[in-house]
Amino acid sequence: MLSKPYKRLTRSQTPKPLRMTGRDVALVRATARFRALSSDQLAQIDGGSPRGARNRLSQLFDHGYLDRFQQQHVLLGSFFDEGNAPLIYGLAKKGARLLAEQGDDIAGHLDWTTKNARAKVPFLAHTMTIADAILKLQFALKAHSGTAFLDHHELRPFFPEATQKRADPFRLSVTFPHDGRQLAIGVVPDRLMSFVYPDNTRHNFALEIDMGTADVWSNNLRTKSSIRKKLLGYFHAFTQRRHQEVWGFHGFRVLTQTVSESRIQNMLKAQKQVTGGLAPSMFLYSTSERIAEHGILGPVWTGANGDGISLLPSLPTSQPLEFDHVHP
Repeated sequence: MLSKPYKRLTRSQTPKPLRMTGRDVALVRATARFRALSSDQLAQIDGGSPRGARNRLSQLFDHGYLDRFQQQHVLLGSFFDEGNAPLIYGLAKKGARLLAEQGDDIAGHLDWTTKNARAKVPFLAHTMTIADAILKLQFALKAHSGTAFLDHHELRPFFPEATQKRADPFRLSVTFPHDGRQLAIGVVPDRLMSFVYPDNTRHNFALEIDMGTADVWSNNLRTKSSIRKKLLGYFHAFTQRRHQEVWGFHGFRVLTQTVSESRIQNMLKAQKQVTGGLAPSMFLYSTSERIAEHGILGPVWTGANGDGISLLPSLPTSQPLEFDHVHP
């Protein structure tokens, strides 16, 4: 007999009839947008009653439009005595076909269920933390009328034509001299986004979510990922104007949400070593605790020039952010 955590990850053999609605399609589309979302996050996106959203998600799962990641049984088991933990959903093949039929740019032929089965708990945690930050930004910006939010794939139509045709349009590849040799680094943001203002100016951001597991100072830059390696990639891409060539951005900032104040200080030290003190306002850092207290748009960001930085020009800030222009 299946234990309760495993039972929640098993589709019903006799699902209730399902008549697809626009609300259902929106839930499937949101899951595809982020790759993995909890039932709580999907209920927030849905905007209706949480219970109603959970019921719809359950039916979409039973009918094969959504998957429940099998590896989450570890999380469900750990919360067994604390009630039902939110379930984590991913796109299933039937859901991908549905979106492809709706005209979405998605590979409806891929075996999404196999991809989901390979997803591990750290991947799920990281992916949902990215989604949480993006949703915070999206909902916070709704309070600022006239400010539009372009998230990741929504930016592709604004990229240069050559980039739009690439399989990896979000990657910045750069080569620079290091320790007497040429070092090639590619950086791909966890999320790329823009705030677009009524006068057609914008702020561009690359978001990085640090779960506290990556080395900050690793000297192995060729085969091992680290915060220092990302800083080097972004900084040299900026100095070589690769962001303008690849993304069409005149400027951008890198936002890193990390796990502690001490880790921010270590990142600032690594940044100073990497940049030699140049471009001090390019990298901004915050923590989930700061964001929870003051909001993600508020003066919760810190950089090499100081603390108390806000992401919107209409909010109090210690450092104004320069603008970019939206390209047609």
